[in-house]
Amino acid sequence: MKAKRGTLTPRQTELMEFLWSENKPMTSNTMAEKLAPAGWNSVTLFKTVQALTTDGFLEVTGLEKTVKTWLFIRMCGIENRLKAA
Repeated sequence: MKAKRGTLTPRQTELMEFLWSENKPMTSNTMAEKLAPAGWNSVTLFKTVQALTTDGFLEVTGLEKTVKTWLFIRMCGIENRLKAA
């Protein structure tokens, strides 16, 4: 079930809370490594990152020179967090 635009799904909220706690830009590959112990698989993570980027919650800040991996940074602060749908 797709959430209304401007709201976060529970999985999106979980990812944003992770990014707020890390408080630094990171690649989706780094996110995948750190979130694997919490049960995240790469496909779910990449789809969630794509949805958050499309909706303006994340932004690409650059590419890593060695592997051309997208670098993401969270856009909204934890104090402005939207409730999960």
